[in-house]
Amino acid sequence: MTTQWVFIRGFDSIGHDIGPRVDKLSVDNVARIYGERARAFNTLGFAKTHVVLPLVRSAYYGPNDGIYIDASIIPERAIQETYDIFSLTVDEKDEKEDVKL
Repeated sequence: MTTQWVFIRGFDSIGHDIGPRVDKLSVDNVARIYGERARAFNTLGFAKTHVVLPLVRSAYYGPNDGIYIDASIIPERAIQETYDIFSLTVDEKDEKEDVKL
């Protein structure tokens, strides 16, 4: 299974968290922990079942924090025009990352 993630630095989606916070939640392990239920996750360790727009700035974030969103659920052009993003494609089977800027 391949998932394309869009990272949006400095922003978060409020609510729809799956369970408790997971330390060091990353692109590499989000699929193993949550499967297809996780449509987004933030760098603070919260996976989410849904994304609520507009995204909001988080007071809890450091300079490199943000949210990863499954690109299949949000039209990329709509968020590219609003947020500073980059895309990340991950093949969970091979656990390789292909960074696209």
